[in-house]
Amino acid sequence: MKHRDEGFTLVELMTVVLILGALVMVAVPAVVNSRAKAAETACLANRTVVSKADFAYYLQNGGWSSSIKGLVGTWIKSTPACPEGGVYTWIDTPTAEQPVRTLGCSVHYFPVKSLTPLGSTFSEISRGMIERMLAYYAKNGRWPSNRPPASYTDLGLTAADWATAVEHLNYTPGGSKISITPESGYVVTVVDIKGKTRTLKVSEQDIFYDGKTGKWYYKEVNKENVVDIATIQVQPAKK
Repeated sequence: MKHRDEGFTLVELMTVVLILGALVMVAVPAVVNSRAKAAETACLANRTVVSKADFAYYLQNGGWSSSIKGLVGTWIKSTPACPEGGVYTWIDTPTAEQPVRTLGCSVHYFPVKSLTPLGSTFSEISRGMIERMLAYYAKNGRWPSNRPPASYTDLGLTAADWATAVEHLNYTPGGSKISITPESGYVVTVVDIKGKTRTLKVSEQDIFYDGKTGKWYYKEVNKENVVDIATIQVQPAKK
């Protein structure tokens, strides 16, 4: 009668190695995520302490500290540091009505300010203007004004915020239209419903959304000029 040799066979050893590998693949991300979460929590605690100290400084001095280091000693024991090396920066401007400042971190919390009140991208801005235009019509039974600044204020916007191009595009609301034109040095291209690329240059008419039909057009309301606005692109003009 044969007896099984002591020890593991190659197959058994490989099985053990595979199981250990699978356990490591599960455990390592969990440990990493746990450490990252702990660092984020510690960073938030640091920033909260500094913000409260800054507010206390304001209450006693009638103004805000010029730097975080200016709070050390009386208001906080030492200059806090992000566990992951982030840089702390004040990210808003305080006022007498809202004196509490928010301390941001380049790693954990640093919100990007939108380029306009409606957002920063073409999608965000055009959608925002269209929604406001349609809401105005639904409420008043007529389209907003065709003339600035009323064409903006009717939409709850300020004309001065739209005096310059946003990401090389000019946005002009008026009546039942939201018009798009390129800034100097750029052209806009868009594909129409037949697959033809249309190009809009500076000083030409516009690409616009028409609230009456719910469609985007190239230069004028015409079934031949309906475009797929999802294909819009802004490019430097050729010299």
